[in-house]
Amino acid sequence: MEQLFEMSLTQKELNDLIKKKTELLKHFFAMEPPGNQGEALLNIWDEIYDKDIQKVVLDTVTGPSDDATNYVFPYEKLQAVVKDGLPVNWKWPRIWQKYHQLTRRGPAFREGDPINLGLENPNPNVVPQHVVIVGAGPVGVRLAIELKLGGHKVTLLEKRRERRDEEGNLQALGFTNRINRPHVSIFLRNDLDRLNGKDFMSSKMCYPVFTQADTTSIGIDELQLLLMKNALLLGVDFRLGAGFEDAEVAIDPKNSKPRWKCKVSYDEKAAVKYNVEGGSQFETFDVLMGCDGARSRVRESQPQIFGEVDKRNFKKMIGVVANLQKVPRKR
Repeated sequence: MEQLFEMSLTQKELNDLIKKKTELLKHFFAMEPPGNQGEALLNIWDEIYDKDIQKVVLDTVTGPSDDATNYVFPYEKLQAVVKDGLPVNWKWPRIWQKYHQLTRRGPAFREGDPINLGLENPNPNVVPQHVVIVGAGPVGVRLAIELKLGGHKVTLLEKRRERRDEEGNLQALGFTNRINRPHVSIFLRNDLDRLNGKDFMSSKMCYPVFTQADTTSIGIDELQLLLMKNALLLGVDFRLGAGFEDAEVAIDPKNSKPRWKCKVSYDEKAAVKYNVEGGSQFETFDVLMGCDGARSRVRESQPQIFGEVDKRNFKKMIGVVANLQKVPRKR
């Protein structure tokens, strides 16, 4: 709904940029496992949402966009620049429309914007917070999406980076290497449809998700990549190679507000990318949310809140995984 307000490029430079971003976005939208994993998706995103796109200013109904005072989502900047692609891609208008239809709340709701369809802000009193989420499984990424739609600043930490040797043999599992395939409820299926599931997944991936309710299923890795695409297009700060270690409550001396002083470790790649020293760093956030699984480090770090956790009970949880693929009768 916004118009391109400012971009310091000649027409030729702009056309070249549109062609480049169109090709990258086509690849980004089509990426899925097993051929692609989470880190590859993040690398392509870095090429898409580079400084040229980040510095785009849009003319909105509330004035020129500004990341601090009049925020627009990354997808809005990309849409203003590439529109429906060059050459035009028939799916893209539907993709942008799906994003326009997502319910915004609090600071993310822009008064007077036609995409609101005349509706009022459903949560006008939301106070924006800087939220850190630990763990980039499906729950962590979906939570990050919802928080961005509520106008919050979101940093997502995920330490598990896939590692391979020089011959390509897997040495350490990454955060999107899981192959278990849970059943999908009708609610989840509808949610994935709203999040461009039918356009961000191939027909082969879509078939088991959007068919009969009693057979609907999705791979965890497929789900993660689908949700990651949405999270990145909505502006989640995704930090791969950054792991949560510990946290303590720190009182802001200016307003006496309690905040979380978190100890975060960065591996070598992450330290270079985010311009920090390798190893442990202290960072402060308004809200700390642990989505890091049954053996949650966030929970372990706060025994005064959660008490002692009996890990023996985890042994009672049994999962049976079956991954099936139709093959010719001869095989």
